[in-house]
Amino acid sequence: MSLPLGISNLRFKWRTFDDSSCDVVYALHVFEHLNVTNASLFLREAHRVLRFGGVLRLVVPDLRIIAGQYLSNSESENESPAAAEHFLYQINLHRESTYGSGWIKYLLGMLQGFPHQHKYMYDSASLKKVVMAGGFCGVTFGSYGVSSRISDIEQLECTKEGVLSLYLEAEKPKDRAG
Repeated sequence: MSLPLGISNLRFKWRTFDDSSCDVVYALHVFEHLNVTNASLFLREAHRVLRFGGVLRLVVPDLRIIAGQYLSNSESENESPAAAEHFLYQINLHRESTYGSGWIKYLLGMLQGFPHQHKYMYDSASLKKVVMAGGFCGVTFGSYGVSSRISDIEQLECTKEGVLSLYLEAEKPKDRAG
């Protein structure tokens, strides 16, 4: 499997890739950093560049599990402030100063489109809905390092994320009729 590089900013059309030129579009903890408008553009571009029957694999933090952990950790009478801080850290909405300050942070933010904090969070139902609205079908959820559609998934997922995640796979319909 070759891993092409070339997309530097997902807020714009993916000019590096021709229509129907890719077998797989894989995004590991990227999709949640896009606002709703840019997520829609991402899905349109993924659909455009995938061949018919091509696979979209998205890995995002699982809001339902993370929120459940927060609720479980904060149910005691002596609710710990650490539970809220841990929750905000897990969903990447913690304090701005976490990434430092100054001109280097500003420059990196400008170059990367200020992607560090999450713009949206998904559970399985909301992620499936947005992906299907993007024209994909056959949505399934799996786990780390397991795919029935991508034969060499281990080349993509070489290290397991520390965040509890959803692993979604979907297909571009195999023909124009869907």
